Amino acid sequence: MIKEKSPLKERTQQMTQYKPLTDHLPKYPSNWQNLPTKAIRIPEKFSEEILDYAHQLDIGERKVFTDKATLKSFLSCNYEVMQEEINALNSQQIELFYLLLDGAERISKIKNTKPKPEERIEIGKSKVKVFFPYNQTRVKLAKTIASAFWDSKGKYWEYDLDDLRKVINFFPSFAVSNEVINLLELREKQEEEIEEKKERKIKNFQAYIKNLDLGKPINSNISLFDHQKSGVDWLLKRTKFLKKKGGILADEMGLGKTYTSLIAAKKLKEFEDIKIIIICPASLKSTWAKVAKSLSIDISIYSWAKIPLEEEKTPFLLIADEAHFAQNLQTARTKKILKLADHDHCVGFWGLTGTPLKNGRPINLFPLLKICNHLLSKDFDYYRKHFCNSTLAPWGWDDSGARNLDELRIMTGDVILRRTKKDCLDLPPKIRTLLQMEVSRLEKEEYKTAIEELRAKQQERLANQQIKSVNNLLGDLAIIRHAGSKAKIPAAIEFCKSLLEQDSSIVVFTEFVDTAKSLSESLGGCCFTGETSLKDRDLMINDFQVGKIKAFVGTIGAGGVGLTLTKANYVVLVDRPWTPGDAAQAEDRLHRIGQESTVHSYWLQLPFGLDVKIDNLLAEKKQNINTVLGEKNEEDKLKNEILNLVSLYLNSKAI
Repeated sequence: MIKEKSPLKERTQQMTQYKPLTDHLPKYPSNWQNLPTKAIRIPEKFSEEILDYAHQLDIGERKVFTDKATLKSFLSCNYEVMQEEINALNSQQIELFYLLLDGAERISKIKNTKPKPEERIEIGKSKVKVFFPYNQTRVKLAKTIASAFWDSKGKYWEYDLDDLRKVINFFPSFAVSNEVINLLELREKQEEEIEEKKERKIKNFQAYIKNLDLGKPINSNISLFDHQKSGVDWLLKRTKFLKKKGGILADEMGLGKTYTSLIAAKKLKEFEDIKIIIICPASLKSTWAKVAKSLSIDISIYSWAKIPLEEEKTPFLLIADEAHFAQNLQTARTKKILKLADHDHCVGFWGLTGTPLKNGRPINLFPLLKICNHLLSKDFDYYRKHFCNSTLAPWGWDDSGARNLDELRIMTGDVILRRTKKDCLDLPPKIRTLLQMEVSRLEKEEYKTAIEELRAKQQERLANQQIKSVNNLLGDLAIIRHAGSKAKIPAAIEFCKSLLEQDSSIVVFTEFVDTAKSLSESLGGCCFTGETSLKDRDLMINDFQVGKIKAFVGTIGAGGVGLTLTKANYVVLVDRPWTPGDAAQAEDRLHRIGQESTVHSYWLQLPFGLDVKIDNLLAEKKQNINTVLGEKNEEDKLKNEILNLVSLYLNSKAI
């Protein structure tokens, strides 16, 4: 039986639960998820400790508790009499102590923290941060530093740490953080150490140069002339070891710039291990390699067309032969050589040229001054107006003029060393130099065709069982030498023009009339051959000797004997007779009574064929340049050896 609720009792219960102030409001579920807070009591004796700790925070004498153990240690240290109370603290009480003290410390920090200045410099993560309210002038200034970056989220400018000093100089009134000051002090200390190290190295290098004994033969058989010794000393002082970037050795052609620079490089390498990079015309690569081998020095050789672009990872010395090739800032090779010379690992640039002022135009010297970081290269507009007499032409600025040359010579004296043969009193009377010429593909193909025709004729003679006669071989030798002479004409013209640019007179000899005519036409000189009349011969010699003609071109057969051509001290033998006596006779047209300077004789060679082999054979038969083989049996022996070379060459497959 179910007992019914009493209506009266139910109504009474409803009246008891009724809340007139809140029951009429809408009912929302509660979001409160936490349990009621439970009070944790701390012994009253510790209240003074907490107040004392808070006071210490206020005056800056704070102690940091990193865990409960250190907290207990702190309390016990100050209240040894409370050991029992401390030990009686339970884990919750210890936790509360820790939270109270930590909270007090954080509150103290907030109270004692001053607002950061709006204009300030700070150190971020490996970056410099600069804060300031927007200001158009300062924004422009901030952008001028190369590493500038605007952090739009953080509202600050960011820079590389290497630019810290520059940033501080740009914003001198800005507040700096302690981290900035510490970093500056550290960098200053590092810079001082680096400077001290550099100064020690400078002193060591100066002492090293002073103690060099250049009077001793190099590799037992190579001795330096006095001007080369001073040249070595001068070049060594144009390196970063003495706070110099480089120099230009502008000795007159024939004074041994190649040997001078390589011996200086050898001595530099003995002081500090460096790589030696040579930039030179392709035709001179073999010459540099040969000289380097004779000096027992390793070098890396590149042509002007293939200047290395890869990043060098070790210190290196840069030597540029025929440095006047870099005479135009707009050309690719000048830009490449500038980039290589500006490399951080480049310890020095040595430019070698007999014509630093190419064509007498100061504008052609400017790129070399720029490579050497000369003061005049800092202001191109001043240089072109003051020394090039620049004028505004319809197509732009014309920089081909020249003015104030004496002033230019004086101002560039610290980076240009120029000596002429007249300045070098210890030179021998005659110097012979072998030069291999750079030949184009077309000229090489024409030479190859001529040789193949000769080989075909020889095979035909062998097939017909014809006896190999001396006359046949002599004829073959003449054809081979004529083909080689024609192949050398373009390179010979270029080389002779480089001599003429030094305001020098030159004599050019060849064995062939057509070669002589081509050379004389291109050089603007006379052509002295067997076809020249007696009257014209005397006129040509006289005009040359008085300076009316700069280039005297002749065949060895017509002009190799009996003439006096002492106006020149350069003689170029495009081809040579196979008897050394005849070659010496041709050279002696210059080297005779009336000659006041050392005679420089250049023998032009093909890098292939018989030129090099025959010249090497001639060199073996002569002990020095003044020896002439006059005995008939020696000449016959030499003749037979040369003809044997011809026979072997034609029977081979080489070009």
